[in-house]
Amino acid sequence: MAAYSGSGAGTSGDPYLIGTWDELREFGQDIAADNYLTSYWKLTADIDASDSSSLDGGAGWTPVGGGASATFKGGFDGDGYTITDIYIDRVATNYVGFFGDIDASPGANLITKLGLVNVDITGRDNVGGLCGRYQDGNISKSYTSGSVSGTDYVGGFCGQNTN
Repeated sequence: MAAYSGSGAGTSGDPYLIGTWDELREFGQDIAADNYLTSYWKLTADIDASDSSSLDGGAGWTPVGGGASATFKGGFDGDGYTITDIYIDRVATNYVGFFGDIDASPGANLITKLGLVNVDITGRDNVGGLCGRYQDGNISKSYTSGSVSGTDYVGGFCGQNTN
């Protein structure tokens, strides 16, 4: 398993810190697939993610936690910072958003104080700016703006809320 190159221990008291595009890309594209889906993360700066359009052969950002077998169950504290220009073009894919599928213990703080600005997200079913599907845990003080499109269960914030 690859180790996160930034600082922090990934716990609720000492989250992994993300302050650059390279660290965000590492979180989303390199680390999430390596069992960091239950870790805690925190932004330390506003991040321009316009380079996300060049990821994965032009398909863009790979949603973190892309379905029931890989659900994001950790914590992500935006600390009032924003991520701008996330791009995703996965027209044949379900569970599409910055996070594909998120779920935590009832009452757990899952996502807080995160702003996603000027998103451009396309998927198939369960498509949203923040998440494709939200199952449980608390999302607070967070927002999205931009364009989100898909076929079924599509929303600007979350495509489907099963809680």
